Amino acid sequence: MGSKAVLCGVLLLILSHLPAAAAAAPELPGGRLLYREQLVREVHFYWGMGQAPAVFFAQVHQESRFQADARSRYALGLAQFTPATAQDAQARFPALQLLCSSRAGCPLNPQWALRALVLWDRHLYERRSFARGEERWGFMLADYNGGAQWIERERAYCQVSGQCSPQRYFGEVQQACGKSSPARSPEACRENTQYPERILRTWRPVYSRWLLGE
Repeated sequence: MGSKAVLCGVLLLILSHLPAAAAAAPELPGGRLLYREQLVREVHFYWGMGQAPAVFFAQVHQESRFQADARSRYALGLAQFTPATAQDAQARFPALQLLCSSRAGCPLNPQWALRALVLWDRHLYERRSFARGEERWGFMLADYNGGAQWIERERAYCQVSGQCSPQRYFGEVQQACGKSSPARSPEACRENTQYPERILRTWRPVYSRWLLGE
């Protein structure tokens, strides 16, 4: 057997043992390149230089795939703000008023949308100081996607029923979706409970590697 045949055989053997994820990395949207500098800057300014920005990139990916004109049934823009949340954020954060003069906010303005996402996330994160580590991120993201009022109802169900811990999101409050009174629909629960999982466990590692240049 020639040396080339041996080399090919060794390469095939190595490739056959590579994990599927390494062989086929997910394709990321080109829009991420347009907003990389601003999103990193906003995260470091409002959350501190020690905060890794990958989770925020993962969140924008999940929300809009970095499409500034994205529109869904109830929301629009890079951060997919609903009209009510956009108006609330605009009134709450003077830093957004520097970018937009409308009382309704400017969710289709990419600069406004990214700053609003970073600030709204911080607002939600600060309200969940009882949780730690990934649990706190889980609560924050569930609040962002489904509304904090629903998460509070489901935490109350955990507290009263004793069936789950109101202090932990994953596998606890997460599993209480649809059990509170009033309760959310199965469709709403599927979307909301999967939202933190996809961001933290699917897309955050991908964007972390991309931001590090790996």
